Amino acid sequence: MAFLFDRVRRRRKPSPAFVVGLTLTVEEDGNQYASFCKELGTTSCGETAQEAMTSIREAVIVHLNALEECGERERVFREAGIEMEPITVQGEESLEPSVQRMTSLVRVPVHA
Repeated sequence: MAFLFDRVRRRRKPSPAFVVGLTLTVEEDGNQYASFCKELGTTSCGETAQEAMTSIREAVIVHLNALEECGERERVFREAGIEMEPITVQGEESLEPSVQRMTSLVRVPVHA
């Protein structure tokens, strides 16, 4: 998913050397699911919990790419307390999901 912005622009960036940990949460909201990223304030939704999680992941990637493109990533990361870590482990960690609320800690690749 990290290449969504690059695909739209039809250009490739160098491989990312860092990741950031972000908290993505999905909560049941009536007959749909609302999703959000705690650190960035990005929001999305879906008809199912899985759809909402997929949607917020895509929205976060678009948000991060837009921040990078306009030169605001460093300021936003500093203000939100987001730290970049060298890539060491592939994958993601998930917290215990519940029926009402699903939270995932994800590692998202970013460029230095």
